[in-house]
Amino acid sequence: MTPTLDSDSSPRLLPVSRRVQRRGKDLERFLNLWRLALLGSLAVTILVGGLGGAPAQPEDALALGILGLFLLGGLALQLYLAWAPWDPRVSLWVVAFDFAAVTAFLLGCVVVNRAIVATNSQPFFFYYFFIVIAAGLRGDPLVSRIVTWSVPAAYTFVVFMAVAWRHVEMAPHPDPVFGGFRWELQVARVIILAVVTVIVNYDVGLVVSDRAEARTDPLTGVYNRRFLEEFLNGPDAGGGGRLAA
Repeated sequence: MTPTLDSDSSPRLLPVSRRVQRRGKDLERFLNLWRLALLGSLAVTILVGGLGGAPAQPEDALALGILGLFLLGGLALQLYLAWAPWDPRVSLWVVAFDFAAVTAFLLGCVVVNRAIVATNSQPFFFYYFFIVIAAGLRGDPLVSRIVTWSVPAAYTFVVFMAVAWRHVEMAPHPDPVFGGFRWELQVARVIILAVVTVIVNYDVGLVVSDRAEARTDPLTGVYNRRFLEEFLNGPDAGGGGRLAA
């Protein structure tokens, strides 16, 4: 069977608008599979640790609750991407959900008086980096700008609440699992988050600029031949959608 411009059997032959939609949906599915794998592994690790006889901590129940919401949301997203048409706003909602869930866990640890977990938890801190990397892969400038400002600000607020409210830096003894609070470590974390998010946002801006240059002629600024042909041959074009010689 010969692929046509109206078939998904050969994505490179699709019109640009449909090819972009196809890429967006496939990329979101790929990122969601990684999300499910990471969160599932973390949930299994916590459950196995509990079965091993380790004393239960308040943050364990909170983490399992957040991970359960994560996994249910990831499965629902996978089903949605399999059956529903692609909407570019999905990426923004997914980033907002990821960001809100991680920040809710860290602030929840502060609320239940386990501030050392909020400042020293490695898995949930590094999930912020997953959000940043995923924003860079999506290449959406709006999502990238939101992540650039929100992620460092959120973690800074978590550290501020842990210090100003719970005085985590004044604990007499280090936690047997999470250790003690160190100012230099927290400052380094905030700086690294800020630098990485700015770099990713700058890279996304370069990609958008390169994409715009690829669509247009460098001398005249008008759309190049491929885009002009797709526009003139589209269903909304006049004259029966045929490109006149």
